[in-house]
Amino acid sequence: MVFLKAPLRKKAKLLKMNKIPRNTLLSFIFLLLLPTFAWAQIEIEGKIEGNPVGEKVYLSSYFGERLSLVDSATLNPEGDFIMNLPKHQHNGLYRMDLGEGRFFDFIINDEKKIRLTTDYNAPIEMLQVQKSRENKAFYHFIKEENRIESAIALLFPLLSEYPLDDPFFPEIARRYESLQIEKDSIINKLSKDNPGTFAAKLIQMRKSPYLEAWLPRREKLNKLKNEFFYGLTFSDTSLLYSNAYTSKAIEYMSFYSNPDFNFEEIQVAFIGAVDKIMAKAGEDPKVYNQVLNYLVGGFEQYHFDEVLAHIATNWPEDGTCKNEDESTLAKRLENYKKLANGMPAPGFEFTDEAGQKHTLSDIKSKKTALVFWASWCPHCRQIMPELKKLYGDFDRDELEIISISIDTSRAEWQQAIKTIDAGWLNSCDEKGWDGKAATLYNIYATPSLFLLDEDKNIISKPMTVSELRTKLEE
Repeated sequence: MVFLKAPLRKKAKLLKMNKIPRNTLLSFIFLLLLPTFAWAQIEIEGKIEGNPVGEKVYLSSYFGERLSLVDSATLNPEGDFIMNLPKHQHNGLYRMDLGEGRFFDFIINDEKKIRLTTDYNAPIEMLQVQKSRENKAFYHFIKEENRIESAIALLFPLLSEYPLDDPFFPEIARRYESLQIEKDSIINKLSKDNPGTFAAKLIQMRKSPYLEAWLPRREKLNKLKNEFFYGLTFSDTSLLYSNAYTSKAIEYMSFYSNPDFNFEEIQVAFIGAVDKIMAKAGEDPKVYNQVLNYLVGGFEQYHFDEVLAHIATNWPEDGTCKNEDESTLAKRLENYKKLANGMPAPGFEFTDEAGQKHTLSDIKSKKTALVFWASWCPHCRQIMPELKKLYGDFDRDELEIISISIDTSRAEWQQAIKTIDAGWLNSCDEKGWDGKAATLYNIYATPSLFLLDEDKNIISKPMTVSELRTKLEE
């Protein structure tokens, strides 16, 4: 038996009494439902001037720096396209990719129709918002911010070069400070005029500390480090569907970069930045996990292993999200604790090219270098001659090298080691990134090097063969 709510039962009874024909009844129901389906669409119209005829445009949604494809459309000969998205599509920042590295970002937030036009050769600079209040506010701010920041960037070095008592300095100073005030005023006005909108939230995240013109460069930098997050909120989970939090994190990291630092010094500096960023991200567990994922991925890309070990020890995963990405991250972070300098190197068994089995503990040299590489990795092949020369400069009781390939093709690996002809121990389990040793050592890029002492403790993770040689000669 089908149970209906009282008003529906009453309507059904009336229909039966009036003996409405079946086809008429179905048509009546369809007409009643049609507006619901129509309202359940978000329509995006666009026109791309100068775009190659018949090309596609691709719409992706943001989650931090991660982009996920949502829809695509083929441009007609005039460069027009239409996309219809379901109403349940989450609000947030989206990217329209035109191909060849050309794109523009825009907001979807409870507006049923959005119309945008731009030029293929300058999609951001030429973008015009024809329909969408939020995107009009958003792009008004972007253009104003670009204008102001460009002017500030030109004035900043002048402030460092002109002495405070120079007659020209007050003019530079007034303009520099007035630009900052102007930007802050624009942020406040747009936020006030568009309360509660996604655009207002994104614009608010573009606030920055006020820097007095007379402050020396070093003091300006220190003020940015100390006050960068003042007035910013990291607890709004709707902003997870944008790059707002990750952009602020990478902007803050830039304050700690110094071209005069060596690799160890820059890692120490970045550890200080990480602590400030993660403390701020802790305002919300989901924001915390997004920022954590982003930072770990970035530091992995550049082999900042000491920073990763610090994160693993001091900023563990929050644990509120248990999807596959977070589970994998938790395992990686746990491994970084074990891979810090001074920690025992994870032991493993391997088989060399002759089929002979070895364990890491079998190696009796004073130093052991582990080299993770692949035959298809151009940089790996480039360093092999330098590595071969280094190997020949040390006796076997001083240095042994174990090269572990992440190749999945045995034939390609064998051909590569035959070409290199180095004489050290070579191994490949043909499991790629999922091999036993690769997993134990958190290998995510090639080449990756580890230097172990006589007791098989990790003493260094050099980035280059030159750094490896320096460590060996210490």
